[in-house]
Amino acid sequence: MEVFMKKVITIIVSVLMIMTLAVSFAACNKDTGNDGNTGNGGNNGGNTDVTPSDLDKTVSEAELKNIVGTGKLYATTIGQADLAVVNNLIVKAGVAAEDYTGDKNMLTADQVEDGSTVFIVVGASGKGLGGAGTDAAAELVRANAFKAKADKINIVCVHVGGKNRRGDTSDPTISVIAGCSKVILVVAEGNSDGLFTGIANANSIPLYEYSKSAKMLNSFKYLLGK
Repeated sequence: MEVFMKKVITIIVSVLMIMTLAVSFAACNKDTGNDGNTGNGGNNGGNTDVTPSDLDKTVSEAELKNIVGTGKLYATTIGQADLAVVNNLIVKAGVAAEDYTGDKNMLTADQVEDGSTVFIVVGASGKGLGGAGTDAAAELVRANAFKAKADKINIVCVHVGGKNRRGDTSDPTISVIAGCSKVILVVAEGNSDGLFTGIANANSIPLYEYSKSAKMLNSFKYLLGK
């Protein structure tokens, strides 16, 4: 009987040891799968996931401070979306509504005086395009006209509409305007695929990302000399 009990105890101890080892092995595998996962959430493959410390910084380049200078200030939208958001930020930054042209949805490059600064809001709205009596092809023509004049004016590219203002209708004009701008300001959600980052890097253009459009205010003040 004593011998039998010893065998039973030995078997029980062995089973417990095997179970303990199995649990430890599973935990180890789980940790290895989660740590250092560069396939998701890193900056590989153009992904632009950013940490909170990368967001909401104020524009700081000396050459961009009061970029308007003594020239005129304009604001328009290419894509017919979100201009009201940017107009509101300009006014909040300290510019009187009567001191700039901010209600010209269809402003064209030839209407902008040399030496002026234009805040161009990019990102298309189907409803906005229809309401303005235009379409994506015509907006691309407007965009390229601004690009052709970019050596004579200052273009500030602003994107505040997030993922809703991205895609096949928006991206062609975004690429044109962002690529000829002096600085790019974008709500981070709209840059989740790295489009703006790629354009900025390729053209050595400062890029600033924000958690929401309201966080752009200090950058607007810096650019407007307020």
